Amino acid sequence: MSKQVLVKNSADQEQVAEGTRKESLRRDQSEDDMKFILGSQSGRRFLWSLIGQCSIYDMHFIGSSESFARQGRQILGNELIRKIARVDPEAWLLMQREANKGDF
Repeated sequence: MSKQVLVKNSADQEQVAEGTRKESLRRDQSEDDMKFILGSQSGRRFLWSLIGQCSIYDMHFIGSSESFARQGRQILGNELIRKIARVDPEAWLLMQREANKGDF
């Protein structure tokens, strides 16, 4: 999914202001979406599973182009964890506790 260009003329202050406003709305909506997902055990379980598929703790260099795909998954997993921590600092810890208890 590509991002839509928000400003076509960076010298136009109105376009810049409108682009800034739209970007802020997108960021807020994305954070609200993550809060919604984190608000249910099934949402946290889904994210836990997805992050698990990203192999965030594994070494990824294997001497072939597969290394790049593995590294890309790891980057995605780390970004998801950062977003979870930014939106709800307690959620990542809760997810770990739930997984350790076998709730996932």
